[in-house]
Amino acid sequence: MNRSTFSLVAILATLVLAGCAIRPMPEYEKDPTLPQTAGRLQVTSGITWRTETMIFFTAHLGSYLYRTQVRSNSSPAEFFQLKKELFQVLAETPENLIPLLARHLGERYYTVHDIFRDEKEGIFHDLLAPNLEDSVRQIIHQFEEAAPTLRAMAAEHLPLPRLYRALGEITLNRRLVEIMRQVAEQPELLPASEDLRTLVQEAALFNFQLESGEGAQILRQMLHHQLMDLATAFNLTSARVLQDFLASALNIPITLDLHEGQNFFFALMQEHFPPLAARSPRDPEAKELAQVLIRVAEALNFNPNRYLQLLT
Repeated sequence: MNRSTFSLVAILATLVLAGCAIRPMPEYEKDPTLPQTAGRLQVTSGITWRTETMIFFTAHLGSYLYRTQVRSNSSPAEFFQLKKELFQVLAETPENLIPLLARHLGERYYTVHDIFRDEKEGIFHDLLAPNLEDSVRQIIHQFEEAAPTLRAMAAEHLPLPRLYRALGEITLNRRLVEIMRQVAEQPELLPASEDLRTLVQEAALFNFQLESGEGAQILRQMLHHQLMDLATAFNLTSARVLQDFLASALNIPITLDLHEGQNFFFALMQEHFPPLAARSPRDPEAKELAQVLIRVAEALNFNPNRYLQLLT
C-alpha cells in the first residue's frame, strides 16, 4: 500500500465498519512536494441508503504519524478553497496546520490506530520497506565478506557466532526467495536448478534453517500446480515430474505446510488408484505409474501400505 493512500484507507475502514458504501470522486490530489493528501468521497449508508459527500485531508506528521480529518456536505468550491489554504499553510507555516485543521474540520481525526489490522500492517510494512531493503543489502554484504572464514569454521565443526548465524540465515533466505521467484511459473525447472542445489548445500554446511514465509508460499503454489497437472493428465510423465519436484522441494531446509497438498493427493488416489492397481498386472506402464504414485505418497508423508496392498 502506498503511504499516500492512507487517508482513503483510514476513512474507508472506519466507514465500512458502519456499513457504508464508498465511491471516490475525481477531486483527489497529493502534492508531491508536501506530506499532504486531499480528496472527496461519496458515502452511502448500507442501512438507510442515505448518501453524503465528504471531503478529507491527511497530513503526514513524520514517522508513522498521519492525521486524517473529514467533513461532510462540502461543495467542490469549498473543498478547493480549503485545500488551497491547507496546502499553503503546510508549505509556509506548518506549525499552524493542526489548529487550522481543527478550526475548519473539527476536533475529530483519524490515525493509523483507527483502521483494520491488515491495512495497518500494510502501512507499517510500507514505512519500513526502504530501511528494510537497505538493511538486507548490508546484511548480505557483511555475511559474504565473512563467508570464507565462516565456511572454514563450519568445516571444522566449530559453532558460528550467533550474529553471523542470523546474517547467514537472512542472506540464504533472500537467495531462496529469488530462486523461487525465477522458477515459480515452471516448477519442473526446480530439480535442475544449480543455484538451488548450491544454496541447499550451503545451508547444510552451516546447519541453517530457511524459514522464509514467501519461499514456503511459492513452494506451496508450485506443489498445487504440479498436483493439478497430475490430476489433469494422470499419466506416468506428470507423476514423475511431481516426484522429482517433491524430491527437490523437500530437500530445502524450510518448513513446508503440506496439508492442502496431502488432501488433494489423497482424494486423487481414492478415485484413480484402485482401477490403476487393477490394471497393473497386465499393463507395465500402469504398474510403473502406480509405483511412482506410491513414492509420491511417501514423500507427502502417507503410509503407503493401503496402496501396496492393492498391488498384491
